Amino acid sequence: MFCGASPHVLDPKSRVFVPKRIQDHLTRTPTGGLQGYLTPGEDACLYLFTIESFHTAAAALSTRPFADDQARAAKRFFFGSALPVELDSSGRILIPEELRELVGMGREVVIVGVEDRAEIWPAEEWKKYRAKHRDVLGKLNRIAGEPPASPGPGT
Repeated sequence: MFCGASPHVLDPKSRVFVPKRIQDHLTRTPTGGLQGYLTPGEDACLYLFTIESFHTAAAALSTRPFADDQARAAKRFFFGSALPVELDSSGRILIPEELRELVGMGREVVIVGVEDRAEIWPAEEWKKYRAKHRDVLGKLNRIAGEPPASPGPGT
């Protein structure tokens, strides 16, 4: 499971170091390298999937009907911009210009583990997102579908 968040800086060649906690979940190739899929994500970030998680996400998208132009556009952007990436010997991945431009990524990024994927955010966008949603943890039980905690005895 991907978790944790950490700031990083793209190097001059647009590569970013992938933290060990994320590397540990990527797919090991027959030659010993680590590989995943980089795709456009929601909310101005990029997704870094394991190969298995990418196939799971792709299968979920493939069951959606083609009748809606929004669904077709989402599939085109998602699959048309998705690409396999392999970490170099220093544990970095290259983030292509097209994907950087798509999410408005500068040099400073934040890598966030989100269960089945890592997300790579432009640092300013992550800061705005956190500020906008900072109270969401107080609603976690309701979001997860659990009833609110009942008051204790004597309250």
